[in-house]
Amino acid sequence: MSDNARNRLLLALSIVMAAIYLFPLYWMYVTALKSGSEMFATPPSFWPSSAQWSTFAYVWESRNMGRYLWNSTVIAFGAVALIAILGTGCAYVLARYRNIWVDIGLFLILMFQVLPASLMITPIFVGFSQLGLLEYPRFAVTLAITAKSMPFFVVLVRATFMAVPMELEEAALVDGNSRIGAFFNIVLPLARNGILVSAILIFMQAFGEFVYSKSMIQDIQLQPASVGLNSLHGAEHQRVEQHHGLRHHVCDAHPRHLRSLAAPHRVRTHIGSLEMTHQIELSAVNKYYGAYHALKDIDLSIRKGSFVALVGPSGCGKSTLLRSLAGLETISSGDLIIAGKRMNGVPPRKRDLAMVFQSYALYPHMTVEQNLTYSLKINGVGKAERKRAAEDVAAITGLSNLLHRYPRELSGDSVNASR
Repeated sequence: MSDNARNRLLLALSIVMAAIYLFPLYWMYVTALKSGSEMFATPPSFWPSSAQWSTFAYVWESRNMGRYLWNSTVIAFGAVALIAILGTGCAYVLARYRNIWVDIGLFLILMFQVLPASLMITPIFVGFSQLGLLEYPRFAVTLAITAKSMPFFVVLVRATFMAVPMELEEAALVDGNSRIGAFFNIVLPLARNGILVSAILIFMQAFGEFVYSKSMIQDIQLQPASVGLNSLHGAEHQRVEQHHGLRHHVCDAHPRHLRSLAAPHRVRTHIGSLEMTHQIELSAVNKYYGAYHALKDIDLSIRKGSFVALVGPSGCGKSTLLRSLAGLETISSGDLIIAGKRMNGVPPRKRDLAMVFQSYALYPHMTVEQNLTYSLKINGVGKAERKRAAEDVAAITGLSNLLHRYPRELSGDSVNASR
C-alpha cells in the first residue's frame, strides 16, 4: 500500500470514529427540536420535519433556567477554587517527594472514585447535618464535590509537576529565589496548562453534578441546573409536550562546560561588585544518604580568583559536593565557610554563589533577556540597569540579536551561550 493510500485510509477511519463519537451528542440536540410524536416515530427521523425552536425559549422562561445555571456556576466555581488552592500544593509536594508508598497510597485513594455518589451520600449527609452545614446547602454540595474530586485532580496535576525539571527550580534557588518564590515564578507558570486542563475537567464534572445537589438542596431557589432539568421528566412533562415536547550547577566534569565556582549562572548581583571574590573552605565535610556515605571528610580550600576543576569517576561525589556548596544539598557534618562566614544550613539565595547546571536549566517561559536578568530582577535591580547588563552580556556572548527569543527558538550554540 502506498503512503498516499494509507493516509487516505487513516483519514477515513478517523472520520468514521469521530462520527461514532459525536453521534449521541448530535442525536440529543436533534431530538430536542422534534415534536412529542416525532420523538417516538418509527423509523426515527435524523432531522426534524419542523424544528421546534420555541421549545428552548419556553423551557428557559417557564423553568427560570437562568437561576438554575447561576447556582450550577456558583457550585462549580466554588469546587474548582477549593480544589485548585488545596490540591495544587498537595500535588507539588507529592511530585517532589517521590516514594513507592506515595504512589500506592494515591492509587488506593483514587480507587474510591469508582464508588457511586449514591453510596457516599448517606454518610456525607449525616456528617454535614451534625455539623450544621446543611443550613448552607450550596456550600455543603461544594465541599462534597471537593472531597470526591480532589484525588483525581491531585493525580493529574502531580504528573504535570513531575514533568517540570528539578534543575529549573534549583536554578531559581541559586538565582536568589526562596522555595516559595521558585514555585510561584518558575514551577507554577510551567505547570499552568496541566492545572488549567485539570480544573476544566473538574468544573465540567461539578457543573453537572446531580446526586449531592438533589439530596442536600431542598430550596428550589438554590438548586442547580441538573436538578432543575430533571424535574422536566415529572409533572411538567405533559405541559412541555403540549408546546412541542423536550428531551473538559555548577557543571561537574563536563570538559566543554567546566566553569569556576565564580562563573555566573546568569547575570547576578553580588556584594561589592559583579565579580565573585569569595574564598571557599571546607573542613571535615561529610554527607550521608541514609547509610550511604557520599562525602567522606572533605577538606578543601579555594583561594580568591583561582580556577578549580573537580575530576573523578562517576559516583565519586563531584555533583554532591558542588550541590552542597550551592546549598542545594545539606551537609551531614563538618564546616562550609564562604567569605569567612559559616554557611551550614544557609539557603542558596543567601550564599551569593552562581551555578552552571549540567542541563541547560533555562526557563522556557522566559526570553533570553529575561533569563539573563532574572536574578537581578528578584534582587530589586531596576529595569534600565537590568537591560544594560543584559546587553553587555549579550554583546560578549553573541546574543545581541536573540534577546527577545525563547530558549526553544535558539540553536544549540546559542543555548550554550545563554547559559
